[in-house]
Amino acid sequence: GMENTNALFVSGYVYTEEDFGVANVLVGIGDGEDLYLATTDSTGYYEFLPIPAGKEYTLLPAKTANTVNGVSVLDIIQVRRHILGLAELDSPYKIVAADVDSNGMVTTLDIIHMQRLTLGLVTELPGVPSWQFIVENFEFQNNTMPLSEDYPIAYILVETAKGKFELDFIGIKSGDVNLTADPLE
Repeated sequence: GMENTNALFVSGYVYTEEDFGVANVLVGIGDGEDLYLATTDSTGYYEFLPIPAGKEYTLLPAKTANTVNGVSVLDIIQVRRHILGLAELDSPYKIVAADVDSNGMVTTLDIIHMQRLTLGLVTELPGVPSWQFIVENFEFQNNTMPLSEDYPIAYILVETAKGKFELDFIGIKSGDVNLTADPLE
């Protein structure tokens, strides 16, 4: 059939910093009136049916399931060592994962929230969803201080957008700094 020249074709991958696909991420793209949804498969791939071009869209992923996935005493120990300066968390994504109260700093309070989660006293973290996402092609200015940067969590497609876009995200499991979360869970 005829190719729709006034359509937007959007697809992409959501994966961890170790390149594992994150499954069951709900990806939404909307213009303030219409919202289209897709879900990632076991490889982290998502794809939308063609959507109308000529609007400004925001593309945003979300995953809120199983907050305790990947969060254990070992993460708490690593965050404590990071705070004490004994062993820095070695990626900006791990530092983002450690700031579970979303106050822009990794502190003892984050450890307390992680402990409460691992002990089953709470089922979610106070400041962040189970998973956080950062636009894949974003480069941190300072890998040791990512929380001071305004990193993008969504793609904005401007009104002139038409054609094919592959838009990828890095998925960060909140509280999981040793990367043991199962991205399929």
